[in-house]
This record gives sequence, structure tokens and C-alpha cells, in this order.
Amino acid sequence: MQREAPPVYREFPVRASRDPLKALEEARARGRIVRTRVPAPVWLVFDPEGVQQVLAARSRSFRKGIVERNSLGFMGNGLLLSEGDFWRRQRRLEQPAFHRARIAGYVETMSRCTREMLEGWRDGDVVDVQREMSALTLRIVNIVMFGADVREVSGEVARALVPIGERLEGPGRNFYPVPETIPTPTNLRYRRSMKVLDGLIYGIIARRREERQEGDLLDMLLEARDEQSGEGMNDRQVRDEVITIFAAGHETTAVALGWCFHLLAHHPEVDERLAREAQEVLGEREPGVEEVAELRYASAVFREAMRIYPPIYAFSREAMEDVEVCGYTLPEGTEVLVSQWVNHRDPEFFEDPLAFRPGRWLDGSTDGIPRYAYFPFGGGSRQCIGKPFAEMEGPLILASIARRYRLRYLDPHEEVTLRPTVTLRPAHRGGRRRGLPPMVLEER
Repeated sequence: MQREAPPVYREFPVRASRDPLKALEEARARGRIVRTRVPAPVWLVFDPEGVQQVLAARSRSFRKGIVERNSLGFMGNGLLLSEGDFWRRQRRLEQPAFHRARIAGYVETMSRCTREMLEGWRDGDVVDVQREMSALTLRIVNIVMFGADVREVSGEVARALVPIGERLEGPGRNFYPVPETIPTPTNLRYRRSMKVLDGLIYGIIARRREERQEGDLLDMLLEARDEQSGEGMNDRQVRDEVITIFAAGHETTAVALGWCFHLLAHHPEVDERLAREAQEVLGEREPGVEEVAELRYASAVFREAMRIYPPIYAFSREAMEDVEVCGYTLPEGTEVLVSQWVNHRDPEFFEDPLAFRPGRWLDGSTDGIPRYAYFPFGGGSRQCIGKPFAEMEGPLILASIARRYRLRYLDPHEEVTLRPTVTLRPAHRGGRRRGLPPMVLEER
């Protein structure tokens, strides 16, 4: 049965360009499904059933939306942006690399890299924890991808990614970025960085085709063959997948870990419980697969941080045909925006939603929530392929740090602000400084 059209929020485009999070909250206050124009029709779907229909049940009626296409073009036709039969082929080719049994083999790399980072920390040191987490997760994905711990490659990739991220800085840029063809200073730096990044990746691919190195992700991408055609990936396809894994494989986890330590600094009782579990489960051992599975509270801390501060706070889909969602007909070409920021903080699904309570994931209070009340990794067939990797990596790093150090703010009264670009990053000094304020290490 068709329903009357949902309410309209005409001011959304202007509000979103200034403060995307506030605009999303204001849209939700008007209903669970809201319409606007940017200038084409956009529907904001906050109803978990509607999100399920867009991402899962009727996903073939949608393609990636303007937010992703505008923001992530540097990834090329990688798994995050490709569509249709090509995407399904690529997903089949890459799925074995992200099987849980395969990811179990990456735990040693995660543990070793975390241990080596901690060996450089000292009681009383002042650290930029967001930068530390970004460097750590990038190093991990570098080793998993290329097999060898080639620090100079990791460093060059990190430096090349900075101007790419800068292009997306500023309120609402991910919704309405300046086209790449306009030669702004930011776009010119972006183009230069893309040349550097492409040179690095294509060079590594060429060398690896001549001399294979068993066991890493790049080798698996080069060896992958389509079951029907027997064809593998050409250099361009491999490049797109490598950059997608690099960019998506460290940024979101690093951002989530940063928010974890921000929340722990303000909730010492949670921090102490996390440390007790880490010390009881790990002792002096390096975390392995079995130990990570026992880190239930660390996993709950990671989940709860992603609930309050979801690294991906919204994304979009475009209807490729007229499609019904929650009784409404969305015309072909309609942009659909779904938001983790809104759904994760909905009081109908989460009691005291702004409170940092990791125990809610262990005491059964979230057992009955709808599937798409909480979806930090997306959902449906296009759910993030790296979800098992992140769910292993995040708690492992948290517990490894917590058993040795307590992190507190150098100035506990300094305000932390939100910087919603492609990911939901922190900032301080009135938003002028990226990342979290300085933190002091206290040995336990």
C-alpha cells in the first residue's frame, strides 16, 4: 500500500554544507524518512527497516551514491566503488583473502607491530595518539599487503595520502567537493599526490609480477582467477584494489581507536576494567587468535566507541529504477542517504544513547535491536569486506596498550570537536588542530 510522501526538509543542503551532523539530526527530528533536494531529489532514510531494504533486500535497485562517487574517486574502480557484474567478480576474487581463517594469520603481524610501537613509548611521554594509531594501522596494512615491513614504502604512502585527505577537509566537502578538474591549490596538491601514489603502487606491482612473494595480499590479488573465464586482474584493477585496501583498511580503524582512547580518558572505570581483562587474558603473552576471542570487554569497548563516534557517519545510494522503500516509491535517480550517526544514537534502540557504556553489548540490552540500528560496517552484500579484520585488529590493539599504559589528557579540560569529512575525525584548539589533544602515558 502506497503511503503519502514523507515530510520535506528544504534547508538540509545549506545546513549540511556547514554542519553535516547537525543537519542529519534536524532531518531525523522531522521523521524517520525525510525528503530534500540537492538539487536533485534526496531521501534521508533513518528507519532501520528502510535501511535494510536499501542495503540488503532491494540492493540491486541501487548503486553507490554521490557522496562516495564525489569523495572516493581516487580509489578508481576498486571494490568500494565498482558496480554490477564487475563488482561481483571482484568480490569473489578477493573474498578468500578476508576469510576469518586467513585473517587469523594476520594476528601475528598486528601483535608484533603493536609491541614494537609500545617499545618506543615511555612512562610520562606525551603522545599524539591519533597520529600513533594512524601510523600503526598503516604499518599493519602495509605488511599484510606487501609481505615485508618496508617502512619507506609505508611512509611514502602515508605522505601521499595526506593531500588526498585534505581535498575532503572542511564542513560538507564530502557532500559537495570542488570538482577535481578545477585547479585550486588543494586540487593541484591532490593531483601531484595521486601521481606519486600511482607510481609507488604500479612499481610494486611490476616488481611483484616478476618475482612473486607467497602469502601476502598483493600476491593473492595477482594470483586470483575468475572461476568462469580464468582471467585475473590487470595492473589497473590491482592498483585500484590496493589503494582501496590501503585507504579504507587503516583510516577507519585508526579513527575508531582514537575515539576509544578519548572516551577511556573520560571514563576511568571503563579503562580500569579494560586493563584488568587485558592483564588477565594476556598476561605477558603476545595476543593470538584464541586470546583475542577472549577479549570480550575490549571488543565491547571498540563496538561502543563506533556506536557513539561511527568512523563512517553517513553514506549514500542512488536508485537505478523506481523502487519501494517502507511503502514509499522512490523515483529512479533519487539519492538515498543513510546515517550511522543518527541510528547509533537513537534512544528508541539504545538506552541513554550518549552514555559510553560498553557493558550494553554484554548484558543483553542490545540483543533485540533491529539489524540496522547499528551498522558501522554497512550491510547487505556490500558490507565492508574488511569487517572481520577490523574486529580482530581493534580489540587486539586496545588490550595490548591498556595492559601496559593508561592514557590521560595533558589538559583534561581541552575541548575535542568533531570534524566530519569522509570519516568522523577529532580535532582540538577550536577545530584548528587535527586529531586529539596531547595525551600523557602512565605506566600501570
